[in-house]
Amino acid sequence: MRLSTLYMYQQSAQSMSARMSQSNETYLRMSAGKTLLKASDDPAAATDAVKYKDALAKLELYSDVRSRARGALEHEDNILNGAGNLLTTTLKEKLVAAGSDAYSDADRNALGKEIEGIRQNLLDLANSRDGNGRYIFGGFQTAKPPYLEDGTYELSKEDIDYDAMKAALSAASQAVDAGIDRLGKAQAELGTNLQQLEALDMSGDVMIIDMKVKVDTAIGADTGVLVSLMAESQMSELALNASMYVYKSMQKMNLFNS
Repeated sequence: MRLSTLYMYQQSAQSMSARMSQSNETYLRMSAGKTLLKASDDPAAATDAVKYKDALAKLELYSDVRSRARGALEHEDNILNGAGNLLTTTLKEKLVAAGSDAYSDADRNALGKEIEGIRQNLLDLANSRDGNGRYIFGGFQTAKPPYLEDGTYELSKEDIDYDAMKAALSAASQAVDAGIDRLGKAQAELGTNLQQLEALDMSGDVMIIDMKVKVDTAIGADTGVLVSLMAESQMSELALNASMYVYKSMQKMNLFNS
């Protein structure tokens, strides 16, 4: 009788200890929001989780690169818009005005100074830098300005040669038109690149969401699993209470009171 009672007591203690361990593990999984806490819980799922997390990290890295590329392209677009405004309105207007017979030599000299200022603004835009101090339009040579300061304007001379002035204005007007055409092509190409980035963003976002679902499924963090964990925790609590009741009952037996 003594051996039988001792055996029952040991069995009751072991059962209660196991239930406590099971209950603690369930609560740990609930607090972590996932069933897979360590690789030994489910080696196959752990392998999948590592694989999916690596893929997710790469997708998020690509998304970050696209975001930075989009920011750079939008900054370039703003610069090109500024250059376009200077070429199509301000500079073109000044060139037309300089050829007007209503303007005196002094007026033309003043216009020459204004055009010189416009030229400097265009040069500044062409040599714009990004947030890291690199020249945006420098290609691979981002450490030095891509456009150098050179050339002069015939409108700014003191003694105006009208034939030379007319020829210079005509050449300048043609150069501006050619520049506007090149600018339009550059903006069209930039717009195409932005559209491609937007398309990549849409597909990339879908892939990221899909990969997050796969990660959650692998580690058991989806809603269905969490509901199962809640039910399991309730069952574990009931089983633990039952084990504790049996253990207390065993302590009241005569063997332990003698």
